[in-house]
Amino acid sequence: MLEREEYEAVLHKLADMRERTAIEIRVTCGPQFARIVSKRSQGTNVKGCLGGREFCFISYKGDVQICGFLDISAGNIVENGFDFAQIWTGSQFLNAIRNRGEFAGKCGSCEYIDSCGGCRARAYAVMGDFLASDTICDHKVNT
Repeated sequence: MLEREEYEAVLHKLADMRERTAIEIRVTCGPQFARIVSKRSQGTNVKGCLGGREFCFISYKGDVQICGFLDISAGNIVENGFDFAQIWTGSQFLNAIRNRGEFAGKCGSCEYIDSCGGCRARAYAVMGDFLASDTICDHKVNT
């Protein structure tokens, strides 16, 4: 895994490329890119992590997950009769992901919580809590 400073440097290089070209550059699983682009006033069409908010991953077993990197199931479409809407709207896990006010640590008090949100999979992998801080973020939160 990249170190925090290396990760931030890569995101800045991508933002530099975005400024110099007409190509729409987006970053998969790099929600902090939205913060960097926002700070540079390059537009508001860049969003942070959309997992569980605007898209999801359905495993080969039918487990509905926010992404392929976070192995927490919000429900199983095979087991619930293929009622995806019930899982999408009724899952406590998905509702916690969507309620950014539930986030803890640095992410929970960050001014970029709505545009970035951090990586929930990385928070879970490193901290053991999907609502915890994304440990790779280098942003200094305004207090």
